[in-house]
Amino acid sequence: MAEGQPSDFYSGSQLLLPLAVKVGVPIDQLNFLLGQVISLIIGYGFRKILPASRDSATSRHIAEVVIGGLLTYFCFSYQILHLVAQGALCYLILILAPKQHMHVICMVVILGYLAVLHIYRMTYAYMIWEMDISGPVMISTQKLTSLAFSYHDGTVKKEESLSKDQKEEAIRRLPSILEFSSYILSFHLVLVGPMCLYHDYIAFIEGDNKTREGIVAEMPSDVWLNKTLITLACFFVMMVILPIFPTDIFTEDEFLGYNVVGRMFYMLVSVSLVRYKYYFAWYLGELVNNAAGLAFNGYDQHGNKQWDLVNNVIIWDVEFGNSMRLMVNGWNTKTALWLRRVVYERVSPAYNTWMVYLVTSIWHGFYPGYYLAFFTAALFTLTARSVRRNCRSFFISNTYLAFFYDCITFTFTRFCNVYMAMPFTVLKFVPTLGVYMTLYFWLHILSILGLVILPGKTRQQAQKQT
Repeated sequence: MAEGQPSDFYSGSQLLLPLAVKVGVPIDQLNFLLGQVISLIIGYGFRKILPASRDSATSRHIAEVVIGGLLTYFCFSYQILHLVAQGALCYLILILAPKQHMHVICMVVILGYLAVLHIYRMTYAYMIWEMDISGPVMISTQKLTSLAFSYHDGTVKKEESLSKDQKEEAIRRLPSILEFSSYILSFHLVLVGPMCLYHDYIAFIEGDNKTREGIVAEMPSDVWLNKTLITLACFFVMMVILPIFPTDIFTEDEFLGYNVVGRMFYMLVSVSLVRYKYYFAWYLGELVNNAAGLAFNGYDQHGNKQWDLVNNVIIWDVEFGNSMRLMVNGWNTKTALWLRRVVYERVSPAYNTWMVYLVTSIWHGFYPGYYLAFFTAALFTLTARSVRRNCRSFFISNTYLAFFYDCITFTFTRFCNVYMAMPFTVLKFVPTLGVYMTLYFWLHILSILGLVILPGKTRQQAQKQT
């Protein structure tokens, strides 16, 4: 198959296929990139021609649906019907299902729809890395289920039983079909997201996300420039540096030629570079949303305006955080928010961590590597909590000891990050275990020993968490 030539699985537009073949870029990626660039340009016009206000809300909703639908059809053709079908199922559940259980039914049905789509892709396009509608459906799954939980909070649950965040995000009436469709097909959110809560989306459409001066905020040019430079830097790393350290060799003899220390450090470099593909996609998506006016997120504790409403990653925390908590919370932040709102805060603290990783595994798909990765991540998260709870107090009383503790946790966080993410690059069960075997499962063993040796939570600590 020639470079840029799609497989039979890809259903998107073939209009640019000659260009894709000529430049050696897969047509699915070229269509996606063009779709985002078009969204970026249209977003600027959308913000200027249809400024946010309640009077222009209907026009803005219509523009979101029409433009988003056309862009999605350009990239995925008839597969857009999956977005329509999934959204229709959710809307019918919100109307017809018993009010007490509609959010749970919606979660099961909508996540189940995505699961079937993942299985279909694995059946007909196993290990074929082309974009299909499953990406946008993953984003719509987050939107639809979070909307269902917020609608349940706003119409069924008592006000005093809601947390502060749940009160702010509660939906008091069923969205109209136009509002609902606009939320799902929004042109600047539909291709790569990230998930935006319905509460924030409607405020953006109707112009309610205003500053203290009572105006709709415009993002400063220096913030624009900073995000643009980061996007371009991530693109450079992805295109120029990442190919020098391929992850393909993890299952080849070349990898076995290194000693165990060399293997670990090669993995540290290679898997760390893979993250820049995600950084690029997320920062480009953020620029697209910002162009449309979706950016302002209130004020920080010092009274400064925040422009991170649709920020999906905190690169500094991922790359330089000295704890599992910082690193995990900085990665795919809107997915983490979704999991917190619909899973972590809704189930018993006794197993909410494991439930979060189970749901996120299903959300990602059914390649065995995902489950090995999230099992490892859950193990590391629980061990990191235990270490912090039992050991940190011995170091913080002295500046030098505190610095030593931070250096140790920083180092282990770097290795844990790539060690648990490696299965995402291999995906198959036996080859992934083979890679871990070449590393002697050293971090698995250390984590299990930490959980076994260190004391668990006291009853008072467990009660405090609830």
